[in-house]
Amino acid sequence: MNKETEIDMKDVELNELDPEKQPITGDGQASGGEKNGSVKLKVPDDEVAFTGLSKDELMKVAGTPGWVRTRWVLLVLFWLGWVGMLAGAIVIIVQAPRCKPIPDMTWCNEGPLYQINDVEAFSGDLAGVESKLDNINQLKVKGLVLGPIHNVQKDQSITLNLQEIKPDLGTKDNLKAVLDRAHKKSISVVLDLTPNYQGNSNWFSDKNGLDDVVEKVKAAAEYWLNFGFDGIKISDLTIAASSAEWSNLRAVIQGNGTDDTKKGALMGVVEGVPAAEVSQLINTTGVDIILSDLLQQQNRR
Repeated sequence: MNKETEIDMKDVELNELDPEKQPITGDGQASGGEKNGSVKLKVPDDEVAFTGLSKDELMKVAGTPGWVRTRWVLLVLFWLGWVGMLAGAIVIIVQAPRCKPIPDMTWCNEGPLYQINDVEAFSGDLAGVESKLDNINQLKVKGLVLGPIHNVQKDQSITLNLQEIKPDLGTKDNLKAVLDRAHKKSISVVLDLTPNYQGNSNWFSDKNGLDDVVEKVKAAAEYWLNFGFDGIKISDLTIAASSAEWSNLRAVIQGNGTDDTKKGALMGVVEGVPAAEVSQLINTTGVDIILSDLLQQQNRR
């Protein structure tokens, strides 16, 4: 054997790998004609499928004492839970705090109001007010605040006559015509009964005589409400409400009306009172509505 043959044989020996170190690629044939890395699984020919219990079998199992007791226990637990939830709901409803009742709303809270403070400047007299009701009605107002129109001399409480109209403004027949025509147009009318409306103090300067003046206003309010007015307006509410006769005045106004379905409206006027105090006055005085100068105060600032 020559040298070239020896070199070739060495190359063959180096290229041959140990069978244990050869990678399993599945290309080689194992014993029994199987490829390396492949696994054979034997699947049974007849696979058994579970089809569940038949109707007869289910009825037989359901009728056993154990299942009967289980059903009764579940049924009792269900009804006990339902009754418990119902009882809990009733307890919550009974013990829940009550909502405050909705305050009674009068007609004056349902729409805008039109105010005529000075009848002479507005239309000359009451007949002129009647002639302008068509124009006022076009504004879609809910009520008309009229006056004061009663007879009184400036700062002279002895001349106060709340049940008589100033002669320059007309007669009670003229006033009745205004009320009738306004009511036909579904406009309610409120009368301003500010006692000393031409003087320095709306309730006169004698504080000791306040109760007497409020007593006169109460009598006049009852008279004019029976005449056909739908409400009364009171100026300087804080002063009037401090009188011992205030509750009686309220009862007369809010307990009367032009018909059985409408009660008299009580309006109060305040000036220079902050918003928080105005809100408090509504609750303490019991008026239906307060007219204030809050917007004018803001504009001045």
